[in-house]
Amino acid sequence: MRPVFIKTFGCKVNYSESVSFADLLRQAGFAPLEISSARELSAATAQEAVPVHSTDSSPLDALTPSLIALANARSAEDEGELLLPSADEVERPVVFINSCCVTAEAERKAAQFVRRVRRLRPESIVLFSGCAARNYATREQYTEAGAQVFSFYTEAFDWLATLFPPAESTKSALGETMAETAGTSPGSRVLSPESVIVPARLKTLGREESPGDPGRRTQDSGQAPEGKQRLPTGLVGEARSRAFLKVQDGCHNCCSFCIIPFVRPYVSRPFDELLAEARARLAAGYREIVLTGVNVGHYGLTPIAPVHEIASQTHFKRSRLYERVPGHATLWDLIDALLARLDEHFERTGIAARLRISSIEPEEIEARFFEQLAHPRMCPHLHLPLQSGSEKVLIDMRRLYDMDTFMQRVAAFRRACPDGALTTDIITGYPTETEQDFADTLAVCTAAGFERIHGFPFSARPGTRAAMIPQQRDAQSIAQERNRRLIEHCAQIADQRWPRFAGKTAQVLIEEVRDGVAHGHGEAYQIVNAPAQDAAAESLVGTIVPLRLESYQAGEFRAGAPQQIDIRSAVESTSQPRIAMAESLSP
Repeated sequence: MRPVFIKTFGCKVNYSESVSFADLLRQAGFAPLEISSARELSAATAQEAVPVHSTDSSPLDALTPSLIALANARSAEDEGELLLPSADEVERPVVFINSCCVTAEAERKAAQFVRRVRRLRPESIVLFSGCAARNYATREQYTEAGAQVFSFYTEAFDWLATLFPPAESTKSALGETMAETAGTSPGSRVLSPESVIVPARLKTLGREESPGDPGRRTQDSGQAPEGKQRLPTGLVGEARSRAFLKVQDGCHNCCSFCIIPFVRPYVSRPFDELLAEARARLAAGYREIVLTGVNVGHYGLTPIAPVHEIASQTHFKRSRLYERVPGHATLWDLIDALLARLDEHFERTGIAARLRISSIEPEEIEARFFEQLAHPRMCPHLHLPLQSGSEKVLIDMRRLYDMDTFMQRVAAFRRACPDGALTTDIITGYPTETEQDFADTLAVCTAAGFERIHGFPFSARPGTRAAMIPQQRDAQSIAQERNRRLIEHCAQIADQRWPRFAGKTAQVLIEEVRDGVAHGHGEAYQIVNAPAQDAAAESLVGTIVPLRLESYQAGEFRAGAPQQIDIRSAVESTSQPRIAMAESLSP
């Protein structure tokens, strides 16, 4: 069984495509193996790493323990030495790199990774795909570094399957998969949830799994039929407990700084398909479903014009860029249906699970959303991208909301979820941002009281409007310096906001037990650590446990030790709606 080593740079959407690529590899008789960072992997447990997706019929014994351990390589320059199998173990290793192009740093690391692989193993086969491969302004650097570049991971798979034809035992199943996906667009070749079963004897160190694909068929990563044990198989993150349900792909807002409209197809997945995937995820043992996508608020919409027309024209906050696909469900319809599915699952099994929205743009939120936040299965957490607190900079960015709209959404959320958490994204150093504009951003952060922010310096993307704006002198250092100030400012705000949860009980999804400590997230996305010295503590992974948050420090809570408890009774005691009235969008 020939191994294929997979490395992903980018967001959950990129991860989902790597997982789909791994599914195709497994069906063709390859062994897809994760390349993990040293920060996620300790030497003491490296030998536990296994193929990203495996079934009971996979010839795992064909992989030597040293080869499996080497799959968990230290990848980036700040993560240690890159390890690859020796020539005795793999004569010509295959490495698949899936990268994003949202920032220049992601592209730099991906190109550097290609060069390092080629330097260490010149005879290796390096395949490159993802958003970065579809950014035609910069993709040549990966070819120059020594990679075979493919616009879509399905094209990379086809090329690899031609070079190494599938074994006879897998040709039939693979042929069926290919036949089912014939005629679909690139990136839409995926597998059904029932086609991937992970044996209970396998373990992996992957901690996050991103489902979904831009395609029209349902795909899953490491699910097991109800009643069978499911073990983590995702590339990174919380595969044991959290399932990312990708509802759509693409965005045609054409914000001046964003390259995504030009490198990702625009599509929404079918309503029934998403419900079926959610059902399979719950049956597989996942306890949190996270709705994700490039712009989840666009679910069921279609652009009114091609992307190049939208990008070339000046559009303002009140422009109508999209229209509803006739007869297509809205995001709010999908949320209602998923919450009903979670209720049904709880009534039938006694096992609690919950729903979280990964991120949603301010202009997409409707009043109905704040009613849905009353549901006990809905996480009281909202990630609301700000990008800038300056009205002038928002216009320059071509964002589709103004500060009044943003603060209305903030106020509505705070009324609906007083015990909820608000998180955001902010760009510093946009080419037209002045020191006063940056001061306005800091003031908005104070007024909104964000519990957590993701701040990052502006990165000019070739082909975008922002990249054509003349840069001021020392623009990069200014952006980085402001980003440091932003993070320090918002850390102080967080240290004022989070402690209100201390002394209260949170419903914590236990995602990992390591070195005698259980790690997880509460319903409001509190980061929670609790002592877990008991030998049976590992069995709590993947369950939602009520924990008393005893203390807070530096963004994290310390909780009392989790107990083996009746999860149903614990959740029933906190199943009352958080609010009992419809929420208004007005402040």
